[in-house]
Amino acid sequence: MNALTVSPFTLVMFDLDGTLIETAPEISDAVNDTLRDAGLPPVSLRDVQRWIGHGTFSLLVTAVASVTGRDIAHVREAEDLRDIATVFDRHYAARCGTRSHLYSGVRETLDVLRAQGVRMAVVTNKEARYTEAILHQHGLRDYFDIVISGNTLPVRKPDPTGVLHVMQQLGVAPAHSLFVGDSSIDVTTARNAGIAVYLFPHGYNLGQSIHEAGADRVLDNFDQLRSLFTTAPTSHLRALLWDVDGTLAETEREGHRIAFNQAFAEHGLDWHWDVTRYGDLLGVTGGRERLLHDMQSRSDAPESRAQREALARILHQRKNAIYAERVTQGYVPLRDGVTRLWESCLRAGVRMGIVTTTSRSNVAALLTAHLGVTWQKYFACVVCGEDVLAKKPDPEAYRLALQQLQLCAEQVIAVEDSPGGLLAAQSAGIACIVTPSTYFPDDASYASAIALGPGFHQAHGWRSPIGTCSIQHAPDVYDLDHWLCLHAETEHDCNCSPSRISRAA
Repeated sequence: MNALTVSPFTLVMFDLDGTLIETAPEISDAVNDTLRDAGLPPVSLRDVQRWIGHGTFSLLVTAVASVTGRDIAHVREAEDLRDIATVFDRHYAARCGTRSHLYSGVRETLDVLRAQGVRMAVVTNKEARYTEAILHQHGLRDYFDIVISGNTLPVRKPDPTGVLHVMQQLGVAPAHSLFVGDSSIDVTTARNAGIAVYLFPHGYNLGQSIHEAGADRVLDNFDQLRSLFTTAPTSHLRALLWDVDGTLAETEREGHRIAFNQAFAEHGLDWHWDVTRYGDLLGVTGGRERLLHDMQSRSDAPESRAQREALARILHQRKNAIYAERVTQGYVPLRDGVTRLWESCLRAGVRMGIVTTTSRSNVAALLTAHLGVTWQKYFACVVCGEDVLAKKPDPEAYRLALQQLQLCAEQVIAVEDSPGGLLAAQSAGIACIVTPSTYFPDDASYASAIALGPGFHQAHGWRSPIGTCSIQHAPDVYDLDHWLCLHAETEHDCNCSPSRISRAA
């Protein structure tokens, strides 16, 4: 159980070369100065960029091996290497800070993090004498509580010791720590330490594609990193409305279905809904309604409508209690990416709401398990099955939510997992994003959603009929805002006025 936070990170650790500072040009100059003094041919800047990552000594060994054709292991053991390294040390000391520069937005981002009280550190494979020189040269040293260089400890990245040392010294848990780098070395380091890792594409990454490095997220620039710790308004989106079953969590198969079957058994009924039968019954919206529909085809169900309704009410109440127990016991996790998008909405000031035709007790059980007893503070409106006369695909629940939010439909996005939910939102005039659930994996109607994707944890697989959904990271609130703006353009949307605020039917 975790409360939502504007940013989950209270400690950010940075790599240096290729992350905070573009250093390759001056490193290349120092390498070629050294090779020239040794009577060897120069190497290209592009080669140096590919070799950066394991420390300057390792880079020098690779450069010498490259121009001499000797094996790297042989060069590393060569008697003259120490003399070459001494020459390099002299040249790099002279070159350090001459042709390096901060990447755009670095200083502004560090200022924001410091103002937010975020602790910061540098963990680099660069030797300490160069690390300290370059940080002081660019006026960055005072931003960092701790600096771990390649020779500060007996081991260096991708060994996690440096990262673990920083967390221990600053008293920050892995769940609240973030590593920001530019290479697969940084990803492996973070994974070894059990923390999140974001990468920038402007660095080196040993010549490999940054998008194949396995980071939690690839950021376009420092402005995007800074936005994770600041509030920036969206241009169009004012509220995000969430369905519950299948959308927030895969509640049906291992949650409600099992709870129904247990309620049947406790009541002495020889009824059992297997996975296939339950999937068929999901075409009927609402648990009590589902029971009544199923009874119509059962010879052992009560004969009169009044008796069937009474039995359905008893079974449904017991099912809800069993379901709540299963949720509390951890059998129903939230879908991947949901919490991250919630926090993205909080940062941007976009309100959230729950619009479901399941019971309020089921909603409370799920959200209490994941957000605590104060879960309602995160949602500006909560519309449940008890609040409306007609359930989805009828739009009544969405119209009621718009009334409570005092927003017009064009300012809102709904998130659904099924054709019925999509129809309910669209019938209320609300643009809808669909992340299909297990029981509703595909439907022709999904083509009308403003975006269709595998889940909010995925960067790939999103598509839309209104424009490109090509993104390099899992969707955040600003991607949703962009999709809504594209939708508004296609619909020739006009500005909302108080007279256009939707009212419940």
